[in-house]
Amino acid sequence: MKQDIAGTTMFDGDQAQKGFALNRMCFSFNSAANRAAFLKDEDGYCRKYGLNEQQRAAIEARNVLKLIEAGGNVSVQHPLPSMARCLKLGRSVGRAIKTYPQDLRVVVVGTGGLSHQLDGARAGFINKEFDQLCLDKIVNEPDTLTRYSIHDLVALSGVQGVEFLNWMAMRGALTGQVTQAHRNYHVPISNTAAATIVLDNHAQPARKAA
Repeated sequence: MKQDIAGTTMFDGDQAQKGFALNRMCFSFNSAANRAAFLKDEDGYCRKYGLNEQQRAAIEARNVLKLIEAGGNVSVQHPLPSMARCLKLGRSVGRAIKTYPQDLRVVVVGTGGLSHQLDGARAGFINKEFDQLCLDKIVNEPDTLTRYSIHDLVALSGVQGVEFLNWMAMRGALTGQVTQAHRNYHVPISNTAAATIVLDNHAQPARKAA
């Protein structure tokens, strides 16, 4: 059963289907010629992409929240991978790195904000406690974070908090004994909690033959 998150429009499968035409049109704006065509004849351009009345009204009003309600989303694609899948992807990358024939120092970077939401009634939402939990667990207990679904992640860290998935993929690539070398956490005068964590990946000691 789908559960609503107060103050949040969840971009799920239904919203992805609903907003397909709208998001396809938004993607077309990567072309300067298309942007010019839209400004020349907005209504005709919307008809070309098959936008419904709700979407056309939101565009005419220049109302971003109404566009989101109408299925608009230009930052993520449905379905988002789970925390577990991102961790497994990172572990596959880590195994590939280990097979590289040269002895090199490799840096794996995961980027993205922690808890934040930029739109809707929860705009400005930041969850310091959950952020700190994630930073604690990602060092040596990343698997414990896989119990959080995408819905849980949005509820606990905001719509844009799903960027933490990138951190999980990074952590999965560290296949040795992991220690924390540096960490900071700060909520600047903005809508995004910011953090830096530096992890060292030490080779696992060789097992002695029985």
